[in-house]
Amino acid sequence: MQIFTDKDFPDLKPQILQIVSKGQSYNMHPMHISMDFTPVETLAKYAEHSHDVYHIVLFGSAGSFYFKGRLTAAEAGTLVLCSPGEPHSFHPLHKGELMQSEFTFTYNSRNQQNLTIPFRGLLSLYFGFTFHNWSSVISLDEVQHTELHDILNSLSSLKESEFNLRFFRFHKSVSDLFTLLAFAQAQKNAETDNSIPSRLFKARNYMQANYHNKINLDKLALIACVSKRHFQRVFKLEYGCSPVTYMNRYKMSAAKNLLNTTSMSCTEIALELGFDDIFYFSKLFKKITGSNPKSQRERRPS
Repeated sequence: MQIFTDKDFPDLKPQILQIVSKGQSYNMHPMHISMDFTPVETLAKYAEHSHDVYHIVLFGSAGSFYFKGRLTAAEAGTLVLCSPGEPHSFHPLHKGELMQSEFTFTYNSRNQQNLTIPFRGLLSLYFGFTFHNWSSVISLDEVQHTELHDILNSLSSLKESEFNLRFFRFHKSVSDLFTLLAFAQAQKNAETDNSIPSRLFKARNYMQANYHNKINLDKLALIACVSKRHFQRVFKLEYGCSPVTYMNRYKMSAAKNLLNTTSMSCTEIALELGFDDIFYFSKLFKKITGSNPKSQRERRPS
């Protein structure tokens, strides 16, 4: 087991992994990491317990363990994301089972308060992505299993590295780790989630990808697999405005970026965004942004 302490990092810690929850900022604090070990004791001796830490456990062999009050089967490639307060015991039912690698960490505020939101919320804050479906126990494919094992092994080896800037590599490895975890969850969402929010998300992505075209509400409703009337209602509930308003705001945001960063004329920008009428474009731009395109360009950063 490799145990991390505050002395492993500089006094002025990089804030690469910092997140904010309810107005309070939290920094990541690694606690310990263990690679490819098989617990000596079994579940008969180690009952379920919980604490305010995050566990990432990757199993390398088959067996059974307890998680949230249930006996759970594992195989090579089973990943467990254990949140603060969740009862668990990763000791095997029988001796010699459940080879595993484990990374344990906390997120602490300046006054040493632990962040205790679920793992799902932690990754959502880190990536700005809402995971509509979440599984704390997932089966990784062979490629993901190998990649995750390599990242954990890298984190473990950095503990004893003599490289004096190893904390930079540590933060990169943790960022890679979180990205892999988020991708595995998002991939599961894409494969199984057929909820209204998921279908609205697909329709919204279509709108953003086709911002330069005129978009038909019937097409968007078809993507969301609902009627046009129902689509307009649930879209407003989900995103706080109608599909037309959302699209216009997106187009004007794009127009603002073009005005600030290119030499394209207002007419060229209007055409790029799918507007045939430059006067309507200018009127809509002022309505949404509060200024006309000419004024926006004059105020652009130098």
